[in-house]
Amino acid sequence: MWQHLCLAIVLLLATGVALAIEGQPWGTLLSANSSSVPLVFNTAIADLPGRPTFHSFERLPWPSDGIQLVLVLYTEVNWYGNRTYIQNTNDVLPATRVGSLAVELANNSVAAVTLFSNASFRGTMRQYLESKSVALVTEPIASVWVLQHDLALVVYTKPSFTGDRAFVFASTRNYAPLTATIQSFHVLPRRMIYGLVRDESHPGDVLVWSGSLGPYATVGRYRVGQDESNVHYSGFLAMDIPFSVAVVAYLDSNFTRPSLAYTASLYENVKIGSFRVVRQADATSWDVVNSGVRFYARFDMVLDVSAGETLESTGILTNAFTHGFDFMVVPHGVQVVGYADMGLQGSRRVFATGAYVANEFVGDEWNPAYTPLTIGSMQSFQVLPASESVPAPPPPPRHPPASCTIGLKRMSFYVGSTYPFLARGTCDNYLDIPDGVAVVAFDRPWFLGPYHVFTPGRIDLTLEISFSTLRSLQVVVVADAPPPSPQPPPHQTYMYQSLSTWYFAAFPTVQPAIVPPLDEITLSKTNFPADAMCVVYAEYNFRGTRRVVTYQNVLVGEVRVRQPVLSMQFVPRDALDTPPFAGCFVRDFGFYVEPIFIRAGEAIAALLYPWHHNIVNVTIPPEVVLTTFSHANFGGMCASWTRDTTILPEFWQGNVASLKVGAKSGCVAAIPSTSSTTAPQRTPPTTTTVVEGDHGLTDDPGTDDNDPMPALTPSTTTRRSPPPTESPMGLPTSTSLFIEMSLARSVVTTIAPRPTLTKQREKATAGPTNSPNDDDNSSRPSINPGDQPPTSIPSRWRSWWTMTILVLAGAVILVAIATHRRVPRDFPAMPSHTFDALDWGDLDMLRLATAPLPLVHRLATGASGTIYIGSFLGQPVAIKVLEAPTLGQVQAFIQEIQLAGTLASPFLVALEGAAWTDATDLQAVMEYMDLGDLRTYYMATPSFPWREKLQCAHAVAEGLFYLHSRQMIHRDVKSRNILLDSIQGTKVGDFGASKDGVYGQVTMTAAVGTYRWMAPEMLLFQGYTNAVDIYSLGVVLSELATHQLPYAEQRDKSDEAILRRVIHEELRPSFDDKCPAWFHTLAMACMAQRPDARPSASQV
Repeated sequence: MWQHLCLAIVLLLATGVALAIEGQPWGTLLSANSSSVPLVFNTAIADLPGRPTFHSFERLPWPSDGIQLVLVLYTEVNWYGNRTYIQNTNDVLPATRVGSLAVELANNSVAAVTLFSNASFRGTMRQYLESKSVALVTEPIASVWVLQHDLALVVYTKPSFTGDRAFVFASTRNYAPLTATIQSFHVLPRRMIYGLVRDESHPGDVLVWSGSLGPYATVGRYRVGQDESNVHYSGFLAMDIPFSVAVVAYLDSNFTRPSLAYTASLYENVKIGSFRVVRQADATSWDVVNSGVRFYARFDMVLDVSAGETLESTGILTNAFTHGFDFMVVPHGVQVVGYADMGLQGSRRVFATGAYVANEFVGDEWNPAYTPLTIGSMQSFQVLPASESVPAPPPPPRHPPASCTIGLKRMSFYVGSTYPFLARGTCDNYLDIPDGVAVVAFDRPWFLGPYHVFTPGRIDLTLEISFSTLRSLQVVVVADAPPPSPQPPPHQTYMYQSLSTWYFAAFPTVQPAIVPPLDEITLSKTNFPADAMCVVYAEYNFRGTRRVVTYQNVLVGEVRVRQPVLSMQFVPRDALDTPPFAGCFVRDFGFYVEPIFIRAGEAIAALLYPWHHNIVNVTIPPEVVLTTFSHANFGGMCASWTRDTTILPEFWQGNVASLKVGAKSGCVAAIPSTSSTTAPQRTPPTTTTVVEGDHGLTDDPGTDDNDPMPALTPSTTTRRSPPPTESPMGLPTSTSLFIEMSLARSVVTTIAPRPTLTKQREKATAGPTNSPNDDDNSSRPSINPGDQPPTSIPSRWRSWWTMTILVLAGAVILVAIATHRRVPRDFPAMPSHTFDALDWGDLDMLRLATAPLPLVHRLATGASGTIYIGSFLGQPVAIKVLEAPTLGQVQAFIQEIQLAGTLASPFLVALEGAAWTDATDLQAVMEYMDLGDLRTYYMATPSFPWREKLQCAHAVAEGLFYLHSRQMIHRDVKSRNILLDSIQGTKVGDFGASKDGVYGQVTMTAAVGTYRWMAPEMLLFQGYTNAVDIYSLGVVLSELATHQLPYAEQRDKSDEAILRRVIHEELRPSFDDKCPAWFHTLAMACMAQRPDARPSASQV
């Protein structure tokens, strides 16, 4: 009761004060000529004589703090133009002329609806601070002031809330019809009005509130299946959606620019240009934004940013989004934290789920201290999951920021912050640096190239440095400023594109990327040094068609270069050279993103979005090595690249976070070789190939050490589709132990040289003397006595015999495919923690002193297990695990690990050890091979030089020699099981099919392997020896020659038909015409039909 009484008193006093303040002096304006303008409540001057400027404002004592006023100054007459709000004596007045002004209500503490008896907010005033109902209006209402959005007015044409009804949601200065029509009204919160109309409507209606008719709000009703193709979002007030219904919204008319799917709720200030009403269950099938934040701009430019990404400066996208963002759509599950300055500095705003426009009205425009932050004014932002807490705001700066302007926008640079990438033209002409602060300005992005140290004061960039080359900044206190650059930035000069757009450059300079690319360029003698030479190129990184312009050329007249200009050298005539820049290109965003170019000795410790996690291809000049890292500051996984790549491996397409460029791999320290050989330096491999044997092999005269590198055009790069047998990561579907952690598709092409074959053979001579060639082949079963029936067999039996052979061959094929790599399942399914039936042998000798390692990233999954990337002792490793294994599978896995632990060769992938807590989480931890398997490598590298192919084949032969010398057969040699590394060269992997004990009277008969690489005796289930590995090696040699799978030319034949021809017609894989004759001879010898006709590994 006391609460209601107090509220009544407050309302009475507030109304009384409102009536008493009319005519009370509130303030005085003094103009430049000392004339004054007295100000009272409702002062309104539509046309100030002479459009004066005012230099001071004096605020007078005011009778009530409950009602606040604000002076609004307009630059144009009739209350149009830019507005300035003044409330207090110390408020700053505009320096511009004032065309009109008004003193208006500015109560920001409570919601209020104010009714006036006269137009233009004059006459008797009645103010309502909360809900109120008036059944009979006794005084006319000629103008309405709606101070806040919380309250609105419901008016009726007859007393007692009858007659026609209208909703007044906005202020109206002079609305004559109100005088005669309002007979009763409600003052209600908007949401109560929405609820009132919802109760009167059908339960399935979507209610759409619009304020496009002056101060009136109207409501439209829509059912499932209906739509609206043209809604002006500036007048869109609210949307009330019932349960089980959804609204699929678009930002533009005619259902263009998809936005969000709005479900059951009340939404206010929704930005919608058109929409469809659908069932809630069908909402996700429509084209809506639901994965990341989407930005729209002019010319249909679109940018999608995922949760977790940060854009340090919207200026990074200036070349694509010249006019900034028009719309931002924040879907469910994410939020955007926008900042007023670059580097996540300055005032900020959290954008929750919804659609936002650049010219959005935010907050209370009548509060002169309020500066709205919209997507049009924010200069940096971060996208976070909606469930994640918003980071604490940056602390207040201890020093004022340095600043510059670009157009009407002011850019601030804070002490202690770094700005790795500034778009060209970020600052116009001047850089203002406060006392105690220094700015280190770099000529290139990423803090690369020469730099200039600026000290406090106003710096005229056009005199000090070409402002177009102000590409990165560091802001420090003066005491921490570095010494002057040993290479000061060059002097400014300029040239222009066509005859209109200026393009600023410097002399001397080399620019591997012209940003943005130019269609043509015109040069004149103005500021063209007499000793200069300008060389422009049609492609990035000084490639493609070039045009040379000298001072003598421009003396004659302007020189117009009518070709695309993507890179340029503007240097003295005697200094022309092709600098070795490595180029890094991002994925296709649908708009231009400046590529990164970095030269030997330089590094980028942390990439920003959109380069961060989006590098997809690189260009590498000769004698330069680019090393990529998966973490900032050169941490995490790493890989080295020595040749142009049209596509990076899938892992690296989403994980490049920092870069280094040098003369050798930056991974040497991070991933030491586990072999006994010393990791070679990044120099061209030896050109001599040492081979011995009966074939009289010599050095390959056709080896080309300088294969031309294909020019890379990022916008037109295509990727070769992987063969159907590949996993989605591009790895083999087989996942035996030694499928390496190769990250699937690395395309580094320098394969490390190995010790010569002569050296290895000398080591082998001291070892076992029993070689395959010493075996008594007469003790082995014959290949197939029935394969060549005697001619004396009657003809009627020949048809029967032929049919028998065909049926037998078909059965063999089916059985071989069905049993390929099949793990015996003669054990029952294993419950968790069952150890009794397992034979662990000496596996403890291989156990690592660690719990099972975390599985970072899955590469491939197959019938025998799954391969993951992990880390052990700070180094990347490959980890194989079994998924829900049976007891038999675990036993086979244990044996596989034990076998791998007995192998030690620089040409075989090494086992690091095993880790487990019980039988269900057993892990095989293997060394990391960063270039992937041979098949992926040759398919992605058309410029695979023959010298490197020979080194690859040599390493495979060495690996087989080691296995065979230990009386072992690999049984599954194929390109998928040959793995490459940028430091350690080529190694043979995957020993899950390997068996020992193959000499003497013991031979293998199980069909194990992949049929395209299997020897005929394996296909026929005959006894076989290690000669099957030599046959498979011959097939691999055909792959090296053709860059194709075996029998790729037999696409129109079934697998069964191909295998029949392999067995009975001696069909073999084809070879390229450019293949050296001796290489083809060696491969065919390896694939001889009779095992004893094939060379041994030592002979190869």
